Amino acid sequence: MPCTFVKPCCFVLKPNATVLVKKSELLRNSAISRYRPSKHSFCLRSPLLCRHQPSVSSDVCTRILPVVQTPNENVHLDLVILTNGPGELNTWVRPVVGKLRSLEKGSVPPWAHLRISIVLCPCVHASGSEYEIAVDMSGVDRVLPTKLWLPFLLFGYTGQANWNWHSRGVVLYLGGDQFFAGCIAHRLGFKSIAYVEWRARWPGWIDYYLFARKHTSSYENSDVIGDLSVDSSASMLERLDNKEVERKFGPNPRLIALLPGSKEMKLASLVPLFFGICDVIYRSQPNYRFVLFLAPGVTVESICRYANSDTNRMVSLFGEKSSEYDHDNHCFVTANGTIIDIWDRMPAYHVLNRCKLALSSVGANTAELAGIGLPTFVIVPTQQLDAMRAWDGILGILCNIPFIGRLVALFVNWLVVFLYRKGKFGYLALPNKWVNRMVMPEFVGKLTCKDIGIRVLACITTPNILYRMHRELIQVCQPFGAVTKLATAVWNILLISSTNA
Repeated sequence: MPCTFVKPCCFVLKPNATVLVKKSELLRNSAISRYRPSKHSFCLRSPLLCRHQPSVSSDVCTRILPVVQTPNENVHLDLVILTNGPGELNTWVRPVVGKLRSLEKGSVPPWAHLRISIVLCPCVHASGSEYEIAVDMSGVDRVLPTKLWLPFLLFGYTGQANWNWHSRGVVLYLGGDQFFAGCIAHRLGFKSIAYVEWRARWPGWIDYYLFARKHTSSYENSDVIGDLSVDSSASMLERLDNKEVERKFGPNPRLIALLPGSKEMKLASLVPLFFGICDVIYRSQPNYRFVLFLAPGVTVESICRYANSDTNRMVSLFGEKSSEYDHDNHCFVTANGTIIDIWDRMPAYHVLNRCKLALSSVGANTAELAGIGLPTFVIVPTQQLDAMRAWDGILGILCNIPFIGRLVALFVNWLVVFLYRKGKFGYLALPNKWVNRMVMPEFVGKLTCKDIGIRVLACITTPNILYRMHRELIQVCQPFGAVTKLATAVWNILLISSTNA
């Protein structure tokens, strides 16, 4: 069958088109010109690797593309994942690593062998347990701790382990700063992929961008794959044991989930506030049970400190008294006798899926809760404005400067609350940001246990409200498949680099 050779950039592609391109043209036109293919050979290029407008249905994200020329020996590849906080590790890195290993066993050619390395970079939201979480993650071969981040970035130093690198690989950005992912990729001679929500900050520095949402960027090597947080919660839900929930809470439990987060600032205010709200609900609805979900790195001992008025002054600010931990039953008991169960095993989507409603802090967990369609109240108390210092970028730096940081934090947080109340700051919960409207109720201000408790009671006693919230969240989060698309794209770019080397 005769073939017509065409030059990239000279035509308009259909969304699912695959083009036969002469490799001598790729040397002059493509972004992978560093790989030196044979001048007279040919390869199949997916739309993501061509210079055209991005398409959601690009083959590079939906299936492992066939390899034209099979190597004569095994090929060893490196994947370097740049990430930072506990939220990114659990909702982004963990499911992606699992899918990469799954594809390696089933769909990827047997001659390709992948080594996965995680590089942790500093983060103002870090809990201090990121290294342990990454080391315990199945499928990860090695982890670089945060303390070696700067030496590695500047000099390639990896400590006493003295890491070696294969000649082919990919750097995957899943948290931190996109610029650093490009720096590492250029140092190692790898391609770079960045997964971002909607903003490409360094389009000339990153080779490929994969977006969670539709975006206005005109960057050519990009695609929209969906939200990883949403997809990970929805996919994990199918594989977890629901009988475990019935054994602990009974066949038809009425549960309310409490997710105060992992950061000290959030725990100090939300633990006493959530416990007080539970007291209000329990007085009117004693058949409901409450489950406190511990984020990775958060221990029962730390919750005990935040629930005690002697070690946390926020308890008295909310008008509450100290709660006690019951070692025998592994639960907390408030001063009014309300029992709050503890769930400290992750992932916990099968338990969350059985809850009627959740009280949550701001963060990536709002996307996870939306992924399983759980109606959620997002709570942001402002009783202690100077404690809110976990901002990104220059604001986070200014708020943490010694001596003047407290004053800066007071002013910045007062301004944020003022603009939020005027409707000029936008939304805080991720699902609300996606659609620019309130699908997950947010409560910001000097909140009281009674006010929030009354609102929760109004929802749980009106099934139509809960059902409507559930349906809206499910609609906002469709379609799923982001984890598979990202892992497939990574493997395709790895295989292209290996066969064209």
